[in-house]
Amino acid sequence: MTKKFLLGVLHSYSFRIALMYMLFFLFSTLLLFAFIFFTSTRSVTEQLDETLRHDRAAFIERYGLSGLNGLIRLVNTRVQNQGYDSAYSLISANQEIMAGNLANWPNMPAPAGTFEFVLSPASSKDQSAIFRGEILPLPDGYTLLIARSKDRITDAQTKLIQTFI
Repeated sequence: MTKKFLLGVLHSYSFRIALMYMLFFLFSTLLLFAFIFFTSTRSVTEQLDETLRHDRAAFIERYGLSGLNGLIRLVNTRVQNQGYDSAYSLISANQEIMAGNLANWPNMPAPAGTFEFVLSPASSKDQSAIFRGEILPLPDGYTLLIARSKDRITDAQTKLIQTFI
């Protein structure tokens, strides 16, 4: 009797409508979450890119006004004030590090525009971090790497997932 009752319920019109409504609600919820997730991620990424553009403009302006020595002072000031969430490295034409908070130039190709790369920490206690940055070629063969940690993006994504779950 129980098996016959369950089969009757499963084949009933009311059950099918309830099941369709439940699937529609699930699909709508997932679609809404995906929209919020990707829109928020894009917004935080755009903010990070805007910060990089402001940094780039400030470095170009300082280089134009004060030359290499002014740029080195600005890089060192930024390193002292911004901590590990920012990475700066000014290198000469012969790959000698002139200023910044990186011991070595990251092992990566020299892309055009904004790119992402992984930085290994100085101490083994810290984790590697993903940075988003850009390379700024300067006159006389100097090159400046400007980068920011993607931790804000990752944190926003984690909070959205935790909220949804």
